[in-house]
Amino acid sequence: MGKRLRRDESQAQTRARLLAAAGRVFARLGYTGASVDAVAEEAGYSKGAVYSNFASKEDIFLELMREHEAREQRDIGKIILQLAESRAAHDEVIATMNGWLRTMNSDLDWSLLAVELQLHAQRSPAFAAHYDALNAQHRAALGELIAQLFAAAGKRLPADPDQVGAIVMALVQGFALERRRGKKKGSDPAGPLIGLVLMGLMGSL
Repeated sequence: MGKRLRRDESQAQTRARLLAAAGRVFARLGYTGASVDAVAEEAGYSKGAVYSNFASKEDIFLELMREHEAREQRDIGKIILQLAESRAAHDEVIATMNGWLRTMNSDLDWSLLAVELQLHAQRSPAFAAHYDALNAQHRAALGELIAQLFAAAGKRLPADPDQVGAIVMALVQGFALERRRGKKKGSDPAGPLIGLVLMGLMGSL
């Protein structure tokens, strides 16, 4: 017999399942086409369960963004720490950068969802305020990682880290628009192509 979950554990599990379901629904139907009913059905819960965890469809949308960016920032933090501790050689730095870039945009559902987030922020000023704040945090984390990668390779960034982070985010979002379903997971070209841009910058300094 399985261990019985505590109330807070059960609530956390329900919330996680609802978010996962919402990500699939939003990616499949878009923000406008998705509904709280569709999210509840996808997750196997009642609509009441959705509203007991989230105030609105927009709230779910923002939470998906927070969770994704928090995961990416944790990964970025680990890479920065590894670079600082290892004092990596140039070849190791390049390998680290390429490894990160290969996986940074491999989730097709998230690629589509990122485009939906950006479009909704264009249409909703209230949503845009939250979206822009989260984006600023993520842009700073990306810029810091890239600055650390360049420093470990004995190079200096040609611009402010925040500006370089903004360039990478713009490239990721642009490539997301080019993606098509039917490709194998992990086959997205964004990472390697962004790597070419960063390598070009690194080699020109």
